This record gives sequence, C-alpha cells and structure tokens, in this order.
Amino acid sequence: MSIFWLCLLLSEVLRLDAATEIEGTADGADADGEAASCVSMMQRQARPAGPGPAGRAASLVERQSTGTGQQQLVPWEVNRYIMANYHKAGVFLTKQMLFLIFSSIGAGWEVQGLVEYPCYNICNKTNAPIREFTDNFNKSLAELERKKSSKRLLIAGMVRDPLEMVASAYCYHHSGQERGNQLFPVWDLMKMGHREGTQLCAERLLPLVEWMADTFAQPDPETLRIDYETITSSSGAFDAEVLKLLEHYFGAGEEFITAEQRQRILWNTQVLDLNRYPNNSNTMVERGGKEHKSNEECVATARSAVMLLDGGLLRKFQALQQKLGYRVWT
Repeated sequence: MSIFWLCLLLSEVLRLDAATEIEGTADGADADGEAASCVSMMQRQARPAGPGPAGRAASLVERQSTGTGQQQLVPWEVNRYIMANYHKAGVFLTKQMLFLIFSSIGAGWEVQGLVEYPCYNICNKTNAPIREFTDNFNKSLAELERKKSSKRLLIAGMVRDPLEMVASAYCYHHSGQERGNQLFPVWDLMKMGHREGTQLCAERLLPLVEWMADTFAQPDPETLRIDYETITSSSGAFDAEVLKLLEHYFGAGEEFITAEQRQRILWNTQVLDLNRYPNNSNTMVERGGKEHKSNEECVATARSAVMLLDGGLLRKFQALQQKLGYRVWT
C-alpha cells in the first residue's frame, strides 16, 4: 500500500508539471528565483548559483567549433539526461556531479529540473532535458519517461550495498541530521539504539532500494550504473567513473563536447573526490553545517545490528544484495 501511494504522488507531480514542458518555453526570467528556493531537507545541498545571462545564452544558442570545421551540437537540445539517486547512496555526490558536468558546458537553470520524493516544495521543471530524480526513480518511471519524447533518454544512477545504506542511514539520522526529513522520523531515531534504529531505517529504505535494484541491477545500454564503492575507493577510480559517465552522456567523440571540455569537466568534478580533498567543506558539508557522512564508529556497530533485523526483512535485503551483485551478508 505504501508503494502505491508513493507512485500515485509522483505521477501527480509529473502530471501537474506537464504544462511546463521545457521545449518552447521561456521561463529563464524565473530560473534564478526558482533555483534560490531549491533547498532540500533530505541529504541535499542547495546547488551553486546558476550561470548568468551570458552563460544561459551560450547554452541555448552558441555552437562551438570542434576544430574540424563542424559545428558542435548542444547536448540537451538533442538528448534528455537523467541522474537517479537514493538516500545514503551518494545523493550529495551525484547532485553536485550533475551540476558541475552541465554547468561546465553552459547549461543554465532553465534546462535543469528536479523531481524529489517528498517534494518539500522544491520539485521544479520536471520536463526539463536535464533532471535529477531523488528517492523515486524506478523501472516503470524510466519506461514512462521514454514514451514522453522521441529524443534519446540517457539515464545514470548511483547504487550502493543495500545493508550499508541501512547502517549509514541509521547513524546519519541518529546524529540528528535532517530533522525535518519526512521519510525518516529523525527525532525518534536520535533516541533509538542500533538494533531498533536499523530496523526502522530498513523498513523506510526498502522501497527505495527495491526501485534502485530494479533499475540498475541489469541496466539497458542507455542506463549507466555507477557503484558508490568504486567511485569512492581511490582518485584513479573516481576519474575513471567520471570519464565513463561522460562517455555515456556525450559519446567518445567530439559531437557533443570537445576533448578540452571533457578534460575541464574532469578537473571541475575532482573537487568532489574525498580521497583528494578529505577536508573539503564544499564536498561534505552543506549550508547550515549539515554533514553528509556518517560516523564510522557508529556505522561499524550498525553493521552488526542489521544482522538482527526481523528475519523476513533481512532476507529481502540479502536478496537485493545478491540481485545487485554485492556480497550477501550472513
């Protein structure tokens, strides 16, 4: 029943915003105001200020030469792009990565949208050609999105070991982060011990992890899976995963971005690599002091506690680990 209502709410959000189809609209004048209000209460950082009028004009009109005499295509005028993320599986990382990739090549706020569950009054431009889907993207929604337009839809998303997500979620909220979160009763979790708290977090995370697994366990050629464990393992792995994402979104050639742009994007995104910049406040701390990292000592204890989840719930998460190719915890 709970999944039914989540899907129903999401479909209503998409329906209400259908009239704001980005193609053919001119809402640039409102873009900065909407961006300023786009501050989420759920493990999200407000995005940096969007490009000014000059950058916006370049994103919609200018074609840069590739050096071969050909005119370079504007990616979001040809394709549509989605970044999917899920609570405690790199939401903050993928949010910033998506922004840095497209702002590096001139994408303005008027072509970028957000669909988040719950919306917290910040969902916007849900038909934009570049969108972030937070805590709601699933296989059925992907099929629905593909039917909306004849343009190619390129999806990427980050996955993480499901039981690691549970342990991390408990410790994150137990420390008092995101007290206004509507999916997790943070005030209650702050008072709960590891066993009771991981049980509650597992119950709340289950539908999100199921959607994540359904979408990325066996991705189609136009869907790219990014593993949290891989991209955070080393700086070399971080760079390799970013380059893989750029090839997925823009191809290996220079039809959409030049070699110089590709390198600039890589440099710009490296600020998000905690192996390079472990104390970078722009990477892990949001405005207001919200940290996007769980206490390691707490997480170690929580990993033991998740093995004491109710039998049926534990088996569901173990099945999801297996489905996603992770080692099954026993």
